[in-house]
Amino acid sequence: MTENRQDEKLNPTLDALCEATETSKAGIKALLNYYMDRLGWTEENATVCITGLFKKGIIDQIKQIR
Repeated sequence: MTENRQDEKLNPTLDALCEATETSKAGIKALLNYYMDRLGWTEENATVCITGLFKKGIIDQIKQIR
């Protein structure tokens, strides 16, 4: 069964990246939850992947779409 993680805060790494880049914390939290709940990844693996998306500029590219 999928856990409801919506009320949990982001870990400090992702929280800091969101603050620094003015990225929606709710959006990153949704992506983190997707990786963990749907794909079965650990929070550590999901965080590493999302951090990479920030570093490669992919999060910025996605933000340009809206």
